[in-house]
Amino acid sequence: MKPHPLSRSTEPHLRAAAPPALIPALLLTLLLAALPVRPAYAAGSAPSPAARCSVSVQDVLFGTYDPSSAGPANTIGQFSVMCTGSAALTISIGPSRTSGSGADRRMRHRSRSDTLAYNLFMDSSFTRVWGDGAVGSPLAANVTGRYVGQIFGQIFARQDAWVGDYEDTVTITVLP
Repeated sequence: MKPHPLSRSTEPHLRAAAPPALIPALLLTLLLAALPVRPAYAAGSAPSPAARCSVSVQDVLFGTYDPSSAGPANTIGQFSVMCTGSAALTISIGPSRTSGSGADRRMRHRSRSDTLAYNLFMDSSFTRVWGDGAVGSPLAANVTGRYVGQIFGQIFARQDAWVGDYEDTVTITVLP
């Protein structure tokens, strides 16, 4: 397999595949890279200095998808939040750029109008859609130092799609 020309940038690392395999990839972009937040503290305790947090996200890469498989294609991505001080944060994932929906996220073929339906979840059993509150739930996390979280991705089974590379972009938002 030949690396995609974007493999040297911060874009997703995609590779071409021989038919009939599909290699979809999902790129997660970040809305806020560095974020000053107010720390959470118990009533009656002295406030600590405001925490400052930075976020990094690893692409969620699905690899090869087999449309004839009875099972979905699952994968795991990762993100980390590093804070100086303590912070109570809400981490949400917005809708698909392709579909405009958090309930019906879709990846688009790089050169055609074909799409693959997928979603992002908070749990490895793929039952809790990770969203922004309008669809799915955001994650509440108390962060002191470094927090590493996982994003569980699933492309639904038996979708009739054209061979090639698929991608989508969603936005991760981190708020105090």
